[in-house]
Amino acid sequence: MTRLCLPIISIITAMILQGCGGVGSSAPAPTVTNIVAADSSAIITFTATPGVEYWIFSAAASSITPENCSSVSVTCRTLLGATSPATISGLTNGTTYSFTINGRTGGGKGGPGSPSVFAIPRLAGASWSEEPFTVTVNGNNLRGVTFGTVATAPLFVAVSDAGKIFSSPDGIVWAPQNSGVGTSLNAVTYSNGIYMAVGAGGVVLTSGDAITWTLQTSATAVNTLELLAVAGNGAGGFVATGANGRIINSTTNGTSWAVATVNPNAGVNALNGITFGNSKYVAVGAGGTLQTSTDGNTWLAGVWNGTPAAAALNGVAYAATITADNGITYTTTGATFVVIGANGTLVTSPDGATWTLQTTPVTSSNLNAVAYGRQFVVVGDTGVIFTSANGLSWTAPQTFAPPTPRTSINFLSVTGVTHNSVGGSSYSTVGTQGENWLSL
Repeated sequence: MTRLCLPIISIITAMILQGCGGVGSSAPAPTVTNIVAADSSAIITFTATPGVEYWIFSAAASSITPENCSSVSVTCRTLLGATSPATISGLTNGTTYSFTINGRTGGGKGGPGSPSVFAIPRLAGASWSEEPFTVTVNGNNLRGVTFGTVATAPLFVAVSDAGKIFSSPDGIVWAPQNSGVGTSLNAVTYSNGIYMAVGAGGVVLTSGDAITWTLQTSATAVNTLELLAVAGNGAGGFVATGANGRIINSTTNGTSWAVATVNPNAGVNALNGITFGNSKYVAVGAGGTLQTSTDGNTWLAGVWNGTPAAAALNGVAYAATITADNGITYTTTGATFVVIGANGTLVTSPDGATWTLQTTPVTSSNLNAVAYGRQFVVVGDTGVIFTSANGLSWTAPQTFAPPTPRTSINFLSVTGVTHNSVGGSSYSTVGTQGENWLSL
């Protein structure tokens, strides 16, 4: 969808807001056909007439008109040259906003405003919509998803167990890209301007634009092993983990690799997930394995506070501080690392040093992935999802509701989740049989 948002504070006069009344003329108000409350934003769909320039007025008020925009007691903002659908960002979650739209042609005076409509923005992760995958995946399973920006263009990237790669600017319309491999790709990440995918046979693929992918030579000793997860440190360093407890690292944006020095007590459990945060990598895996490293080369076993986790750990996320486009800073006041795993296992740490097994809202489903945007979002088997603002108190689990007449996805597995903070906020998930869900 097109998201054009150039909000300005309405400190200009009502006459300018209406237009200067030159050679052009006013136009009838468009019909607002839909308004969707999103994270720190609202998405407005309206019927546009070709050749008409539309302005959207918004304010934290019960109603708004173009005429009173400059005189309301709260800040009124104007989006010029709006196209449908239009995203109004920079809003405060939990606050009621009103919107109206008018039109003009040839730089003329603005016409009457459309009837005022309202929305209450809220954190993404509570409401989900299925986005039918627009490319054929031939029944292949999507294994991982990430979000990044290349040449200032935001892109989601998803990988599959048949070696396929897909990219999307919005999490809705996806395009297939040529990976050059046919083996399973298990994970993908974005860091330091590089997309990186890893998979079976020690495959490592890199791309600067999510379109052209280059097969890299990973460390010789692991070329026959399956890589299951990958993370970057934002400065050209990457670490990939996989079967038999293998860890490889690169300080050159993935162009050369070395086998890491693994803690001798870590065993050979598969390492299923990895992230970077608080100046350290955290890798998790089978049998409750948890390891940390500050350089990606030398690794230490995590220290447990109380009973350690015994189940397989599948994913880990770090709560990085995020400042929304409305100026609000989001960060957790509880756990900064959250680890999830089999049978609803959930482990947290305030600093990445000491770990505590937590009570989980789910005990019967395997949890497969976790991401942090402005809150933690956990996804797993049977379509389960739950969220937390602090990593300690969690919402009741929800399941993705399938549209009719599609059969329920509650028997399918959601395998990956990622967060997009550009132009608002959204989460995208992927899963078995090409499942793709989006939360605004």
